[in-house]
Amino acid sequence: MFITGHFTATYGGVDLGQTEQGWEMVEAHLTEDIVTDSGGDAPVDGVQRGTRCEVRGTYVEYDKVADALYAADPSGASRQNVGQLMTNLAYVLVLTPVPGTTAAADLGTGNSLIFHRAIVVSDITTLLSTKHRKGPITFRCYPSVMSSGLIYSIGNATTVS
Repeated sequence: MFITGHFTATYGGVDLGQTEQGWEMVEAHLTEDIVTDSGGDAPVDGVQRGTRCEVRGTYVEYDKVADALYAADPSGASRQNVGQLMTNLAYVLVLTPVPGTTAAADLGTGNSLIFHRAIVVSDITTLLSTKHRKGPITFRCYPSVMSSGLIYSIGNATTVS
């Protein structure tokens, strides 16, 4: 089966607007390689060291995404949050598939991807010209101690606080 259908996104309960090509979730499984002198530089095994999760897209409605872009470091105030934990500056990111699509059926009718602690970590590029203001956005997603250490879960977005 081919799975299609775009997702809407909210961040801290605020609609992030449209994206150029949709959202992309990237999970990088982190490992510590185990090498031995008899194996040379090739790993003979590895130790699982966690997972880094990011959600990426290209926003096309700057007015809707601007607050998310500057949640960690307000525009022009690069030192305001120095020393803060990223999770203290993060909000809930919710990606919801459009109903009636195969993406919605795949996730389960009425369900969303709920990233419990997400914050923008990409460089913020603001186009200052007569062209359409759009740009890349990357959320780093952290685990939540309130959700048993899950980075994200699948569930009904109306129950998200």
